[in-house]
Amino acid sequence: MAHFHELTVTNIEKTIKDAVVVTLSSPDTEAFDVIQGQYLTFRRDFGETEVRRSYSICVERGSPQLRVGIKQVAGGAFSTWAKKDLQVRDTLENARFPAPKTVMRETPIR
Repeated sequence: MAHFHELTVTNIEKTIKDAVVVTLSSPDTEAFDVIQGQYLTFRRDFGETEVRRSYSICVERGSPQLRVGIKQVAGGAFSTWAKKDLQVRDTLENARFPAPKTVMRETPIR
């Protein structure tokens, strides 16, 4: 069973017509040690339906910010809500912060 905790929205940047980049903060400063390839899984209730969606972290390792890009998908409950209704100071419930630690190798291929 996943354990969820809250992240606070500190900024929302409209990038292209159907996407936003959401900047988040966490009371757990250690949580910001992220690497490329990790993602955040958010959950939200829409009426009686719980929706969980995962979004890739879009910052480099060592960044003082935590950001995810969310592209609106036609008929997508979470992405449409995030694009149209999410506001600064809202909180998002996130599971397993962050997940997983998958990275590309830095060793050149021979």
